[in-house]
Amino acid sequence: MFNSDTASARPSRHTHKGMGMKGKNSMASLRKTLAAVAWAGFSVSVGAASYENCAVQVVDRAGASMEQVEFNALNDRGAVTGDRKYKSPNNLILVWKDGAITRKLSRPLQNEWGIAGLDIANDGTVAGHDGGRGLTWKGSTVTWLAEPGEVAYPKAINQKGQMAGHCNGACWWSTATQRVQLSNDYASWVNDINDSAKMVGRDFNGSGQVPSYWFEGQTVHLSANHGEAFSINNPGAVVGQVCNDDSCSRRSAFKWTNAGLVLLNSPAPDQDAAALSINDAGDIVGHTGGFDKQAVLWQNNQPRLLNELSCVQGAGWVLYEATRVNKSGQIFGKGDKGYFLLTPLP
Repeated sequence: MFNSDTASARPSRHTHKGMGMKGKNSMASLRKTLAAVAWAGFSVSVGAASYENCAVQVVDRAGASMEQVEFNALNDRGAVTGDRKYKSPNNLILVWKDGAITRKLSRPLQNEWGIAGLDIANDGTVAGHDGGRGLTWKGSTVTWLAEPGEVAYPKAINQKGQMAGHCNGACWWSTATQRVQLSNDYASWVNDINDSAKMVGRDFNGSGQVPSYWFEGQTVHLSANHGEAFSINNPGAVVGQVCNDDSCSRRSAFKWTNAGLVLLNSPAPDQDAAALSINDAGDIVGHTGGFDKQAVLWQNNQPRLLNELSCVQGAGWVLYEATRVNKSGQIFGKGDKGYFLLTPLP
């Protein structure tokens, strides 16, 4: 059984410099509104909601540059997790919520792997790794998922505490002490796990890595073309990216259900596209383009560039990539001002 350590997890408050009392009151009001929307959406699907009215927030980077910080995941309560790397002697796993960094886990620099907060459950449990060694972090406790020196870590955690990721191949944890190997191919891994322990990612099919699905000991390759599945919702719909042909001259966003795999319409048909996250209402987010990316929202399989939303334009943002969408319809990703959280408003 792997051990638990008591972690240094000091709360942190973020103050907005140069903001007068009116600005502070406005920010407090905005936070209350966003929190109310998030909690209301926690039990209600908003797939048909309009995004014309929205608020776009900057996710605080704890004083570090974009090159030093990477935020990775959003839960259904509007909390974001990520990490601050390359800052010796200690690296940090971070949790951001309601406009401020609320939790920090400080760990000594182990190796070139650094530290990573890769996913966060609704109860606040963060899944990630320290130097490639898998861990979960909740409250002040770190629970190790691998032995010292072993590279085995979760990339996703569901609401039952089950996890999946990479252990020199695709793997998953039914509990913190029960790990199952799904594939022994090093370039295979799991990107997401839903609450029924259905998992998606990529696996080797004899010629390359293809979008893949795992459940109850079975592996299903969703396409013969090279690609990767990134997200699965609780109804079982899967999204990802797949090559259009053997030469992979074009990469398209896809959605897979029991009815089969379909390529999603793209707002820029001559460019690559990727679908990175799907919520239970069927809202899908991702990006189009290669080096010049633009964030995309698909509703009812119809695409829309987030940069066309009046609320995004009014906030002065250019959104490059949308990587997560939660049950409330909140969208997390990266833009020209840093990491963002977009919340649809009534």
